[in-house]
Amino acid sequence: MAIASSTANTGGMLATALMQPLLGFLLDLRWQGELVQGTPFYSLDAYRVAIYACFLVSLVGFAATLLVKETYTKNTWQDDRSQVNVRGSA
Repeated sequence: MAIASSTANTGGMLATALMQPLLGFLLDLRWQGELVQGTPFYSLDAYRVAIYACFLVSLVGFAATLLVKETYTKNTWQDDRSQVNVRGSA
């Protein structure tokens, strides 16, 4: 059960790790060079673009969940080891 849970959480963690630099890049693209006390000042338009990117990634994640097959608690894993000859004879 722990492997399934960790595998399911990998997508969210990976998306979070990739979104932070992407949002910074998008903000920097819209930056007009204005500094306030040495800190970049981003316009409302720059933040709008970054939020739209978050929304787009959320939509992609939602669409991906629709592609996941429901198993209705049935075990779909098949054990191929049952056909292995343990004694090593043919």
